[in-house]
Amino acid sequence: MRTWTRVTLHEWCGLCHSEMLRGAPILRITIATMKRSLFRCVNCEGPAPSDLPPLIEPLPIPTTPLVHIRTDRDSLPLDFKSAAAGEREPGMEG
Repeated sequence: MRTWTRVTLHEWCGLCHSEMLRGAPILRITIATMKRSLFRCVNCEGPAPSDLPPLIEPLPIPTTPLVHIRTDRDSLPLDFKSAAAGEREPGMEG
């Protein structure tokens, strides 16, 4: 499938190896048996369609403060070996 789009990350043309900067028109070639797309620049494939939309910048993700969740150490088992062996601290029946 051959699709004209705009570069979102820096890419290089697969034919002439020229660098294509963010926002430049690019021809993306996808083949079903390949995981990575092939890219062609305007110089190698000819002019891009005139109705190609501009690059839309995504909105930044808002940051949230980290919250520390505190656990009571007395309620935790000694370690996995002691728990597997059936050894528990006094008062930890159950």
